[in-house]
Amino acid sequence: MPGTGSNFMGPAVVPEIDQAALLHAMLDQWRAQRYDHVEMAHPWLDPAAMQRLGFRAQTRMTHIVPLPEREPVAWDALTSPCRNRVRKAQKAGLEAEVTDDPSIADRYYEQFVEVYGKQGMAAPFGPDRPRSLVARLGPAGRIFAIWVRHKGEVIATGLFPYDERCVYFWGGASWLRHQHLCPNELLHWTLIQQAVRRGIPRYDMCGGTSQFKDKFGGADEPHHLYNLSFTPLIAVGRRAYTWWHFGRLRLKGLLRRRAVRPPRDETT
Repeated sequence: MPGTGSNFMGPAVVPEIDQAALLHAMLDQWRAQRYDHVEMAHPWLDPAAMQRLGFRAQTRMTHIVPLPEREPVAWDALTSPCRNRVRKAQKAGLEAEVTDDPSIADRYYEQFVEVYGKQGMAAPFGPDRPRSLVARLGPAGRIFAIWVRHKGEVIATGLFPYDERCVYFWGGASWLRHQHLCPNELLHWTLIQQAVRRGIPRYDMCGGTSQFKDKFGGADEPHHLYNLSFTPLIAVGRRAYTWWHFGRLRLKGLLRRRAVRPPRDETT
């Protein structure tokens, strides 16, 4: 489901593989093993080829920021309001740093829950997911875990997996009461600095049509999720599950807001 960090779902392949031959072999295997439903998402997959094989495509958008070789060029690519907000954060004394402290996963999740609550929804996953991400990719040197501090307090966090080809915006959040200090702009600018220093050529912000993401340059590009149901009713069930999934998050968010609502003062 959207919001669960599943922009990429395979297959994991090298680009020179014959796509048609691979897909036909996979289809034969799935049918032989009596699969009911398959989903894939990878920019390597050709939309026309997938359609010919019977896959349904859901088209979404992702925001891609090309990263230059030099930091001053990356700075110039930011919009003027974005540069001003980074400067404001720095003048306010905010400090951003890459950390290997595993507690960043819990700091991130606490802020993430508050951000979803502002939208009237419950978080779509629990704290074990960011903990697992940091625990597995941290020792491998495949994640930028960045937090922003203000007067000793961690007020914003971001988790950015990467390889030599691209860095990905897996998740970021900040305390709502501190957003006037512009920690989010400083968070992403710090990530861009780190990626440029590593020579990473692309930043995939994993979601488009966002005024916030537009601040950092780049453009929205199509992103396709493919699914194929071998059992006819599975497609109907998937659509029903999507409706139920988001309805459940909204209901849990509503119940949580009511649970934390302060008691009304009967004297006023």
